[in-house]
Amino acid sequence: MLDGHIHVREGNVDRRSLLAAMNQAGMEGGLIISLPPWSSIPAAARLDNLMRWTAGSPSLFPFFWIDPVEQDAGEQVEAAAERQAAGFKVICNHFPPGDPRALEVYRRISAHGRPILFHSGILWDGRASAPYNHPEQFEPLLEVENLRFSLAHISWPWCD
Repeated sequence: MLDGHIHVREGNVDRRSLLAAMNQAGMEGGLIISLPPWSSIPAAARLDNLMRWTAGSPSLFPFFWIDPVEQDAGEQVEAAAERQAAGFKVICNHFPPGDPRALEVYRRISAHGRPILFHSGILWDGRASAPYNHPEQFEPLLEVENLRFSLAHISWPWCD
């Protein structure tokens, strides 16, 4: 059994303790999400950190968290794909999912055959996030050829 949504935190990389805790919980591995793009850590260092968390473990899948409207997002995609990131994480917290700049980055991700895990549903950061994370806002992604993506968190509160 794999956990589909594991966030790493700043600090020491301790893959053995992570795997031991996962094993104790009955999990064999999972999708490991890098530090967020708004952290004080540059993209290259966040990618290095992610790869240290997942190195040598066939059951830990590195997902690099990007902000697709950042000026260098395309270069971040290329670097992560070159380092064998299994996929990407995106939270649309200040742009709609169909923003033309973001769609161009999604096309690059799709060209590398990688999926995207999106946050869907409201965020708990005290800012208005509903306009960006309502499930219907993700419909433009259906126009990106061969893009594979999923919406995390069941799109709360827009679920029954």
